[in-house]
Amino acid sequence: MEKLSFDRSPNDLSVFGARELDPSVFRAIQSSLDLGHFDRPLLQNLTEFTFNQDFGGVSLRDACVFLGPQLKTLRLTIPSSLEGLRTFTTALKARCPAIAHLYISSRQSSDRVNRVVSDLVCSLSSLRTVSCNQITCNTQALKYLSSLPSLQRLDVHLPNELAQESLLDAFPNILPFLAMQRLDITVASTASAVEFLRVASNSSDLESLSITIDHIVPTPEQLHAVLTVIQQSSFCGTLTTFKFRDDVEMAEDATPLHNLDGQTLSPLLRCRNLEDIKIGISYGHAAIDNSLLKEMALVWPCLRCISIYSRHDARRWHCKADLQGLTYLAQNCHSLQSVSLQFDVSLPLTMTIAMHPDKIVPYGSLTELDVSRSHVSDPLAVATFLAHVFPNLTLHHGYYIQTTPPPSIWDDFEDELSEDERNPEYMEMAKHWNDVVQIFNARRQELSQSLTNHNVRMQYLIYN
Repeated sequence: MEKLSFDRSPNDLSVFGARELDPSVFRAIQSSLDLGHFDRPLLQNLTEFTFNQDFGGVSLRDACVFLGPQLKTLRLTIPSSLEGLRTFTTALKARCPAIAHLYISSRQSSDRVNRVVSDLVCSLSSLRTVSCNQITCNTQALKYLSSLPSLQRLDVHLPNELAQESLLDAFPNILPFLAMQRLDITVASTASAVEFLRVASNSSDLESLSITIDHIVPTPEQLHAVLTVIQQSSFCGTLTTFKFRDDVEMAEDATPLHNLDGQTLSPLLRCRNLEDIKIGISYGHAAIDNSLLKEMALVWPCLRCISIYSRHDARRWHCKADLQGLTYLAQNCHSLQSVSLQFDVSLPLTMTIAMHPDKIVPYGSLTELDVSRSHVSDPLAVATFLAHVFPNLTLHHGYYIQTTPPPSIWDDFEDELSEDERNPEYMEMAKHWNDVVQIFNARRQELSQSLTNHNVRMQYLIYN
């Protein structure tokens, strides 16, 4: 057996009533092995082990019997009780020196878990992947990880004191994650992000970078500082995926404190090989207009997916771009597949489209457009434009009305109408987008049938 899994989520109702091994079975197996002085692992060919048990069933202490030197991949969810954690990690360090892919998550954050996992990480020298969800590695563990010659992927929470300690000053000989290809960090401050990125700035093979800011909304100056370190790094030219988000709860009626604009994003515009960009922070998007989208299109010609999503649906959070801006992206980014943006879905007065078959060419690469709660005022014009220019498009929006609610055990506790469905503006937009989808599908069907005529040559013509 090469793979073994004890995976039972506390939310998985299907496990109730299921038969499972009594914990005494594992103790009996261990006693038999001890009695026979059996030094080899119980499953000698086991290379992948998954443990996710939060109540009852198999404990971490029981699971130690399966650990052996061939284990390469471990997926561990630490139970809330922490029972057997120290025993299990001690056994890992002694029996599994070849672990290359380590995925650990914890149901609750605690200093004890952070210490135990940091200590475990520092004992494994063959790591290629480390993912620690809801777990903070200390600075000693980060220093150790930076020295590993084969570490390619790191997903970790950084300690709060990282910026104050100045990692580069504390460890002047620290190595810069030389083999790193994918880096996901969660930090409590942008200062910690800047400090860590300074360490990783010479990771010349880095292709994917994801940054999550916990509990705070960074100021434009702080965000600009983070992006500047990226611009000045060795991986500026190799980076293809960039994600940045904050994890902050804000009231729906809150007014954005900051706006995302070209000046703040300017260092990121120097990363010319970006293909996948996702930015989700609690900023207003009023400063994002057609000119900024055009600039993005010119500096990111390899762009495949872009998502600049607002944390709120209110109009004051939406950007000012319209369908002209979407066209700029499609014209210059020939591999563009997906766009997610809350914007003014309309045709500007300066933009007309010649509706003759020989004057229109579709941009077939764009297949996904998510407008979320964008507003639309002329469904016919918008649907007709989209059908001609983006014929392979799948359109997503955030306006839904339940006509026949599915049966639910909570029916007695639910209101007949949702809060959105009581809002006249929401209902109007829901109707408009329903019209857009219907007209779009009909026009696209008409166009696909016309393509059977081989004498038709489709080209686009857009006048500014």
